[in-house]
Amino acid sequence: MNNLLGFIFLIAMYFGLREASNCWDQKVEIQNRLGPGRILKVGCSDSPNTTHWLKFNENYLLSSGQRRQNIFANKKRRQDIWVCHIVHWPTKQPYAYDLMAELGSRLPPCIHGFRSWIAKVDGIYYEHNKIKPGYRLLGWKKVDTNTIEN
Repeated sequence: MNNLLGFIFLIAMYFGLREASNCWDQKVEIQNRLGPGRILKVGCSDSPNTTHWLKFNENYLLSSGQRRQNIFANKKRRQDIWVCHIVHWPTKQPYAYDLMAELGSRLPPCIHGFRSWIAKVDGIYYEHNKIKPGYRLLGWKKVDTNTIEN
């Protein structure tokens, strides 16, 4: 009987501590810093039929509360990955990139924090926990106008 009570206590502690951990409170943000008058088109796997058009200085936020809608869950590493297609048109030629924005593990040890992907004219920058300055991670790729839906 004592072993059963000890086992139940351990199970309760495991689930209680898991709920108390803030691994579930994680956010990924996509920011438009392309310049005044420039629009950033964002389409992510959290809502595959929805396109977001971000004006200059607008943000699009993906949070851990949207995990149930995410179709790209990595079961082995217990993390969720969103694939976001971002496009901008500095000229008639569109520039695009497919980002893989991931939230860290849902179970401890987890990578806490707020991740920002910042679209600028010269490339895509990354910040973690709003530690500035972000560093340039990716360059824009020219894409064929026929492959982009306007």
